[in-house]
Amino acid sequence: MVEREIPKDLSTMITQDKKRSFVRRWIDSEVLYQEALRRGLGQSPEIQRELEKLQKDLLISKLLDQEISSELQVSEQEIIDYYEQNKDSFIRDDDEIRFEFLILDSKKEAIAVKNEIRKGKTFEQLATEKFPLLAKDQGWDSGYVKYTDLMFELRRIIKRLSVKQLYGPLKTELGYYVIRLVDRQPRGSVRSLKEVRSEIESRLKVEKQRELYHRFLLSLKAKRKIQMNLSALEDTLVDSTIVKERE
Repeated sequence: MVEREIPKDLSTMITQDKKRSFVRRWIDSEVLYQEALRRGLGQSPEIQRELEKLQKDLLISKLLDQEISSELQVSEQEIIDYYEQNKDSFIRDDDEIRFEFLILDSKKEAIAVKNEIRKGKTFEQLATEKFPLLAKDQGWDSGYVKYTDLMFELRRIIKRLSVKQLYGPLKTELGYYVIRLVDRQPRGSVRSLKEVRSEIESRLKVEKQRELYHRFLLSLKAKRKIQMNLSALEDTLVDSTIVKERE
């Protein structure tokens, strides 16, 4: 039962200590849940109302997932068109740099990594070998960031580096950095399509989702006779006010 609550892609990656911690929390939760059932709390009207609301929300979410998510596709041409028509929104407001990096626990490890890079290994290869979880999300690549977003030690060194220059070890409070500067882009330059592709795709999906939602809702309403009884709502508000005054 516990295994079902651990995502499959994480169950083989987390450490034994974390698994034990997870199991302990699960046991605590189960003990409290069983005690709540023993006391009959699951039968209280308040809990039943909350469960009905949760069920309603889950069913609506499932329905929308079936009707909308399956149609939520964004084509490559749509992404390109959006980029060309909205380049002004992708202009950099500050100087930015992009660099590759790895953080090691010791100076000795950092020197060894730097030597491997000099011999031809890439940051990606080393990240995959030494930090598989980091490599999964391209954690070795900073992406384009502002100088002001960097810690002082990094900012001071990176400003002096030339593109493709390798540097390290750099001691910081996080560990020993090995860095390679990949690119610099000045304030006022336009971000490339590659940089903003995922952002554009997300924007277009939100727009399409909104459009599909309203279209689907209108189609359902067209099949039903709906009357809006505002007086019933007013009566409810009056009743609740009276109850509060009596309390």
